[in-house]
Amino acid sequence: MILRIAAVLVLSALVIFLLRSRDEIGNKPAGPVVVRTGYQYSGFRADPARTGFYRGACPVEIKPEPVWKFTGMNEFLSSPAGGKNGIVYIGCDDGFMYALNPDGTEKWKVKTGFNILSSPSVDDGGNVYFGCEDGNLYKVSENGEILWKFKTGGYVNSSPVIEGGMVCFGSDDGFLYNLDLRGKLLWKFNGGSPIPSSPAIDSNGRVCFACRDGKFYILENGKPAASIKLGGEVWSTPAVTKFNEIIIGCDDGKILFITTDCKIRNFYKTGDKVRASPAVDQDGNVYIGSYDRYFYSLNREGKLRWKMKTMGEIESSAAAASNKTVIWGSNDGILRCADTEGKLLWSYTAKGDITSSPAIIEGRVVAGCEDNTVFCIDKKE
Repeated sequence: MILRIAAVLVLSALVIFLLRSRDEIGNKPAGPVVVRTGYQYSGFRADPARTGFYRGACPVEIKPEPVWKFTGMNEFLSSPAGGKNGIVYIGCDDGFMYALNPDGTEKWKVKTGFNILSSPSVDDGGNVYFGCEDGNLYKVSENGEILWKFKTGGYVNSSPVIEGGMVCFGSDDGFLYNLDLRGKLLWKFNGGSPIPSSPAIDSNGRVCFACRDGKFYILENGKPAASIKLGGEVWSTPAVTKFNEIIIGCDDGKILFITTDCKIRNFYKTGDKVRASPAVDQDGNVYIGSYDRYFYSLNREGKLRWKMKTMGEIESSAAAASNKTVIWGSNDGILRCADTEGKLLWSYTAKGDITSSPAIIEGRVVAGCEDNTVFCIDKKE
């Protein structure tokens, strides 16, 4: 009897192992979005839905100068991501991916083949994934070891999204790629045009993304579930809200509200291109900048709540925080923080354009700058 029970237990363990292995190496991505207990996603736009909403608070009363600056050998156009223990990851146009300690000192750097505009994503094991203009997607361990790289046929400026055991990203070769976490290709989809935009994952595990020519797709298991042609080029990354709506900017100056079957429900027209990506707060309000030098807040119906004039084009994508604040950069070199009703709380003037999108990491604001620096803003003690 004891031997029979032991055999049953061994067989059950073997079945569980095989099922898990199948999920890891199968040819289809996992279905619904996975909620990871004890793990907060870190990557471009804060979560797999790319809402730009951070569960942490943004500092409201800050020190007059950054608590630290780190200098690279070229511009920082990539956006930062936070890892375990407050480590900051960010790519640079000098061809290095940097890991910075919480005090801004260098932990390690990894040399790639060319510029890095793609923003990194960090998995729950501390591994870092990012694209490069050498055409590769890289996976680097938390200790700075290149674990693998996957070659595409064009620049990879799209920022990878990690979800359900897959990593998904676009390339300027026109393909959207879906890999498992060991770098094996699960599927790829030909969008027919370069893909600088980054994919988002909706609540059903579907992939939402745009090609540069304005074609917007929703893919299910690598196949089109819906699509629509927008009115201009698209560089903006879509945000999928908790209300299951998709918001994206377009070069025709529109901020678009799209349904999950790819119908345009509403839009707001700005005065110039919209290449920034939207941030969406818990109430569904939208925050996004335009090349017309205004920063906008819209409600769920696409109606203007408020706008704020800057002195430069806005490519930086905003970060919204749980304490009803929003922060963004501008090509006038100013990082601004406002409350969600449009009151300016503080600003910091850097020595170069800020196209990098700020991230809130351990209660501090980190952003890259075109003066070759990464800087960190912290609260007053």
